[in-house]
Amino acid sequence: MTGLVIDTSQLADIHVVYRMFDATGRLLYVGMTGDLGKRLSSHADKVWFLAVTTITFERHPNYAEAVLAEQEAIRTESPLHNKVGLSKEEVTRRIQVRKLQRTDERLREAYEKRLQAAEEKRRRAEAKRLADEETERLRREQPPRDLMADLSKIVTGDERVRVTAIPHLLRQLAPTHLAYESLTGIQLRDFLQRNGVRTTNTGNIRRLDPADLRRVLAKKEGYMPVLPPTEP
Repeated sequence: MTGLVIDTSQLADIHVVYRMFDATGRLLYVGMTGDLGKRLSSHADKVWFLAVTTITFERHPNYAEAVLAEQEAIRTESPLHNKVGLSKEEVTRRIQVRKLQRTDERLREAYEKRLQAAEEKRRRAEAKRLADEETERLRREQPPRDLMADLSKIVTGDERVRVTAIPHLLRQLAPTHLAYESLTGIQLRDFLQRNGVRTTNTGNIRRLDPADLRRVLAKKEGYMPVLPPTEP
């Protein structure tokens, strides 16, 4: 088959009916396949294949239509080396088998996708667990901070401050301190109560009185209260 060059790269995963001709234009063989490279390779050991000089391709949208087109071509064009065409019953059977194969392929793909999704979920959970462990390790290794002293640095005026606004101020004061990252207004209120600092509740808004905070801090041994700036 000198001079016969076949490029099957554009015909992968499509259904084609192909016709093989010799140098005189005589039709030697008609076939159908969804994998042209493999199908042509299966003809290579045939003696008549050495006479092939031309191959034409006819695309079809699906397996069933390609099978029917192949059988019609064999019946009406009488290729020299095709065996007797398949019966209608055999064609129907092959179509049904192909449909079952497609269904099996879809089920297999769906199963593989579920496995991939489960594996991705497991990886995310593992990554979160490791991140949580690292956060907890850093929290334990961080030097402790004096929350009362930090409060004195951010609550320095005379105006009462919303308790719910204070955690944000603490995070600004010590942005790398992990304990302040998750601190809530309720937790801070409970802490203040345990340390004898009174908070007021006006209109369902809990506020901290800077004067009362300084009063409690002044009782601590060796504590020097941070006073609000004086007017010049």
